[in-house]
Amino acid sequence: MSGETGFPKGEYAMYLDGPWAVPTYTALQPPPDYGIAAVPSGAAGSISTVGGEDLVIPKNAANLAATEKFAQFLDSQFAQLAMAKVGQMSAIATFGAQEVAATPYYSIFVQQLKTAEARPVSPGYTKLDTDFSNELAMIIDGKVSVSASLSAAAQQSNAALTGS
Repeated sequence: MSGETGFPKGEYAMYLDGPWAVPTYTALQPPPDYGIAAVPSGAAGSISTVGGEDLVIPKNAANLAATEKFAQFLDSQFAQLAMAKVGQMSAIATFGAQEVAATPYYSIFVQQLKTAEARPVSPGYTKLDTDFSNELAMIIDGKVSVSASLSAAAQQSNAALTGS
């Protein structure tokens, strides 16, 4: 079940999500009682991932010059702030203060952006993500111990990243 469906029903105690989820929660009747907080800190600090929206331009695009201009427009302050008003907060840190002024609940997300890191670039990332999610689900369901599951996830991740 999606977190955006299960979390408001009280099926989860915590759900890691982004600014795009807030309009979903506030539109529910009655809206759930929740808070927004930074990712908890560990030895390396409070780190989240950033990114998720991609624009791909084929090298043989018919109108490459116009397509490149459109991509530049999407990266512009005007477009980024317009998207922020509907829950698509920019990953461009310099727009943070303006986004918070328009959408105050973005403040924690803007703060978190300062320590966010891009997802790893690897052909095996999709398998790594799936394996980790499956192990996490087994931990939550009480089917395996945390240490056994994390050990299995580490082995699976190493295999996914090395292509073996």
